[in-house]
Amino acid sequence: RLQGDHPAHLRAGEGDGTQQAQFPGALDDAQTQGVDDAEHGDDQGQAQQRVGRPFADTQIQMQTPPVAADDRVATVLPPADNNGRRTVSIVAAVPFDSAAAVDLIGDLRAIADTTGQANGTQILIGGTTAEFVDLADEMTSKLPLVIALVLASSLIFLIAAFRSIALPVKAIALNLLATAATLGITIAVFQWGVGERLLDFTSPGFVQTYLPTLVFAVLFGLSMDYEVFLIRRIREYWLH
Repeated sequence: RLQGDHPAHLRAGEGDGTQQAQFPGALDDAQTQGVDDAEHGDDQGQAQQRVGRPFADTQIQMQTPPVAADDRVATVLPPADNNGRRTVSIVAAVPFDSAAAVDLIGDLRAIADTTGQANGTQILIGGTTAEFVDLADEMTSKLPLVIALVLASSLIFLIAAFRSIALPVKAIALNLLATAATLGITIAVFQWGVGERLLDFTSPGFVQTYLPTLVFAVLFGLSMDYEVFLIRRIREYWLH
């Protein structure tokens, strides 16, 4: 059984369990904020009145099914108004870094988009989990660019160093296979839990969002260094 993302029998897991029991949702809240796009230039009272009127429907929707009745939601706190904005805090009943919390953010944003388009209010979903989701999306979207940049620069460097086309292409292909195999094993072990009993650990069910990019950059760079050393040694042996 997991407390947060730690096994319950470990100290970290006991700490997570105590925090959830004494302070439910302390790290699990999703903040929903309604903003009127036309509020600029108005005084605070007019802005609050205009935002409050359409956002009242949002408040009702957030406190009634499908949000408040969702098993992933512990409670929906009363809204707070400030400078023409209304904030509603939704306390999650699941760990803030779990897959269920990520799915909850996606569902809340879908509801926010639908409700915002219906009443002309901009509704934003924030909080710790939402930040993780946005960071993961940003890094995932930029990963192909990182891979393309690394491969292109490596190819240019190797062509200039080896004065060959076949050797750089072969080196990049083999290094890509090695990097892909390493990432696959990492995901199989730490995300899918393959070999948990053998290695005596508990899989959290996911890997950190920065891990694929970091592993690719570091491992590909090290593999390319060894490839250069190997080719240079072959050349030295051939010449002498």
